[in-house]
Amino acid sequence: MKKSLLLFVLFFSLVSLVAQGKNYTVDMYALSNYSREYYAVEKLDLQTPGGNEFCVMALQKNGSTDKYRRSKIPVLILKKKDGNRANVITARMESIEIEPNTVGEGLQSIKPYESGFFIQQSFGDSHSIVLSRLYFDYAGKDRFRLVRYAEAYIDRYAEEKDFTEIDYKIDGDTYFEDITSDWVYNMHCEGTEIAHAFASPKYSFSWERRNEEFSEFSPGYMVSRRYATVARNGGRWELRLPVADWEAKNFDDPEFAETDEGFYIAFDWGGGRYLWYELFFFKEMDGEPCLYEIDSMLTTDDNPTCEYETEEQSRPIQPPIKISELTTEKILKLLGRGDLDE
Repeated sequence: MKKSLLLFVLFFSLVSLVAQGKNYTVDMYALSNYSREYYAVEKLDLQTPGGNEFCVMALQKNGSTDKYRRSKIPVLILKKKDGNRANVITARMESIEIEPNTVGEGLQSIKPYESGFFIQQSFGDSHSIVLSRLYFDYAGKDRFRLVRYAEAYIDRYAEEKDFTEIDYKIDGDTYFEDITSDWVYNMHCEGTEIAHAFASPKYSFSWERRNEEFSEFSPGYMVSRRYATVARNGGRWELRLPVADWEAKNFDDPEFAETDEGFYIAFDWGGGRYLWYELFFFKEMDGEPCLYEIDSMLTTDDNPTCEYETEEQSRPIQPPIKISELTTEKILKLLGRGDLDE
């Protein structure tokens, strides 16, 4: 009887493990704090040069729906001891949070890197996806230091996807346990780019918000306006962008990428039945970037089927406009397939 019971239990355990596939029970790693409430959706076992064994795992709570899967989940570092019977949680971080209406998966993967690992997460909107990558290396004393943070911007409408990474300046004393959802978003929105893996010419791009008076509405009324800066070889040019909602509905953060001829700055704006995504293309003429072409993508349901469709249009700008002469008023006139003469 005991032998039959033992065989049944063993058979049931094997079937359970096979059914789990990629998901590993937390109990396998002796995590009494999490017990059976969680399972691991990503796991990486690694060994440092000194012979210490660790496991990095991302946990998902049992019963979570697929819709919100991997949204702001805990990631743990375990130091493995005594054949997984005396493991110790040495650090914990929190993945990025994916809102119900945000495109992306949150935490995607944990892969080996040098004597540590890197974590890839994704977030974005309807037009682009950001791949966020945090690179950690073993720093001794059971700690892993952040040695690199990079992002790749994937344009969903591009025929050929560009996975080029852009590196950001980081604090040399940032460790795995210092990373939070807010840390990633703050780096994405306000971080300083320090290296661009682009072919020559090389540009730098940044933007910031400044409070200024919006007298068009009322004297003394203050708004937050974005200013974008492009620089290269000692040259520096600034764009004063439209104020969201007041001047252009839902005008979002600018996006930047280099091209074979120069670069483009993309704007996501609009609302209701008309959603715009427009790329302003620049190339150097007489030592200064000039706007020479605009690609416009309009997504609307204003058609006989009442289903959302995207129309694309590319138009040259003649004569090209120097970036130093591209005022807010001109940007507003050019948005939505507009013309400066209108």
